[in-house]
Amino acid sequence: MAATSTPDPISSGGLWEIALGLMVVCAAIVLLGWVMRRLQPGALGMTSHMRIVGSLSVGARERLLIVECGGKQHMIGVTQTQINLITELDQLVGEDQPAAGNEFGDKLRQVLGKANAQ
Repeated sequence: MAATSTPDPISSGGLWEIALGLMVVCAAIVLLGWVMRRLQPGALGMTSHMRIVGSLSVGARERLLIVECGGKQHMIGVTQTQINLITELDQLVGEDQPAAGNEFGDKLRQVLGKANAQ
């Protein structure tokens, strides 16, 4: 029987092959990151149908947000550990109404007054 010799994986040729493969993978990761940063969100069909209409900080890490999604607006409470739907707004807040000094605060007082009455 003839003995077959296998190349030593620790030889300089094997190490260069491994290093070259690693460099190609790293370069591909960097290139993909650069491409994704350059592309706009709509370029890959990722259009956002949601937007934040208003926000109010009510604590160190707590916020009230009015979020518009699908033509409807929702008031949500956001804390460090959870997100809760407070109410769906009957009247839209935003462009349709004349500019006021504190329309988010007025809407918040209105909604909280409704919630306390129930």
